[in-house]
Amino acid sequence: MCFTKRDLRYVGMQAQNSWDFLTYENIKNLVLITNNSVDSLCRLKRLRSSKRNRNSLKVTKIIIGVGERYKRLRFFIGILKALLYEELNRDTKVVSFGGGVLGDIAGFIASCYMRSVKLIHIPTTLLAQVDSSIGGKNGLNTAFGKNLVGALHMPGRVILDISNLSTLSQREWVSGLAEVIKIGAALDGDYFKWLEKVMFNILDRKMSVVIGMIKHACLLKLNVTTSDSREIGVRSVLNFGHTFGHAIESYLSYQKWLHGEAVSCGMVIASDISFRLGLVELSVHRRLIRLLSICRLPIYMPSGLKVESYLKALSVDKKSINGLERACNVVLIKGLGQGLILTVSASSLESLILRNRTVGYKAVENI
Repeated sequence: MCFTKRDLRYVGMQAQNSWDFLTYENIKNLVLITNNSVDSLCRLKRLRSSKRNRNSLKVTKIIIGVGERYKRLRFFIGILKALLYEELNRDTKVVSFGGGVLGDIAGFIASCYMRSVKLIHIPTTLLAQVDSSIGGKNGLNTAFGKNLVGALHMPGRVILDISNLSTLSQREWVSGLAEVIKIGAALDGDYFKWLEKVMFNILDRKMSVVIGMIKHACLLKLNVTTSDSREIGVRSVLNFGHTFGHAIESYLSYQKWLHGEAVSCGMVIASDISFRLGLVELSVHRRLIRLLSICRLPIYMPSGLKVESYLKALSVDKKSINGLERACNVVLIKGLGQGLILTVSASSLESLILRNRTVGYKAVENI
C-alpha cells in the first residue's frame, strides 16, 4: 500500500472536519485508541450521531496511559484481547487519536489484527503531525531497546487538525520542534534557514507561521517516504539524531526526557561527529546548536550517562550491524539539508564521543 499526498488531509483549525471521513466511508466497526489527555477533544457523541442516518456504527474505545512506558508488548496484547472479545471482523478500521505513542500502538495493532486492517491517524501533537504519523513505521519498546518490535503498515489516511495542538504544554511543543529541525537539517537547508528566521514566531505559536511550518515538514517527509517506503535508502537520513537519541531514552528507561528532547541531544552529537570527521564546517554545527538552544531543547547528555552505558544501549539499536567488529549505521550531515549514512565501528564511535567537547556530561535543568 502506497501512502500519497491525497491521503494526507489537512483541515487547519476546523476541528469539526476531523471526522468527516465517517460521512462518506461505509464504516461499521471503528476502534478508537486514545488517552485521557486528549479524549475530550475527540467528540465521540458527534462521531456516532454523524452515522445515525446511514448505518449503525460500533465504536470500541480504548484509553491507554500517557508516555513511552505504554509502548510495551503487554499493553499491545491487552488491546488485541479486547478486540477479539468484541468479535470485530476485518472490516474494522483502527483510528489513533493522540500523539506518537498512540500512533505506534494503533499502527501495530492494525498491522496484526486479523492479519491487518485499515488504519487512520488523527495526530494531536506537533511531533506526531510532522513526523511519526507519516510513513507507516510502528514500533514497541523492549528492555533491549526502543522500537525493536514492530511493523511497516501504511495508514489509509492522516488527518491534520491544528486545533488539536491547543492542549500541548510548551515542553511538548518544543519537543515536536526537534523533529521539525531534524527535517530541515537532514533534508532541506533552505527550510532550516527559514526556521532560523521565524523560530520566535513558532515558539509564540503564531498560527500563520505554524501552519506553513507543518505543511512543508509533512511534504518533505512524504516525498522521502513515498520513494523509500521500507527505509532501505534515502529515508534513513530521517534518523538523524535518533540512533543517539534512542540510546539516551533507553538509558533513562523511557522516562524523564521526551522523545524530541533525546533527539535534540542526539542531533548535536551527530553534528559534532560530522564536524570531527571533516564533513561539515564548525559554523554549521554551531547554527544547529543555536537553533536548538533557542527552543530550550537539550544539547547536553543526561547527567551520569557514561560512555560505556551509552555504547551498550547503541549496540542493541536496530540500526546496528554485525561484522568483524560491532558497528553502527549513523546518520550524519555533510551540510545543511544533506544527510548521509556512515558505518562507524564501536571503537571509533567511542573515541569520537569521548573527544566531544560541545556535548559534555552536563545535566539539563528543568527536564
